[in-house]
Amino acid sequence: MIMANYLDYLLSKQKWNLLINNEEHLLYVQTIDESGYIEVKKKHEAWIEVSVPMRNSQFQYKTTFKSEMPAYEYIENYVHETDDYNHKED
Repeated sequence: MIMANYLDYLLSKQKWNLLINNEEHLLYVQTIDESGYIEVKKKHEAWIEVSVPMRNSQFQYKTTFKSEMPAYEYIENYVHETDDYNHKED
């Protein structure tokens, strides 16, 4: 996946570790809470599936995109919103 390098840069700054990295599958796990993960699966050229942890929950939210760029932007927004939320609790 083209977005793998961008995601790695973004998520490594937020303390996410890359566990799976291949052309069809990316899996990141939080260093502070390994039950939360961000997963990206490329189903075919026009189908990117993204799963992110739901805030204050043990469940994941899964959605799909038609290309990599909107999927990357979704994850980027999720990471920034979660970071903002966590700083408000401090």
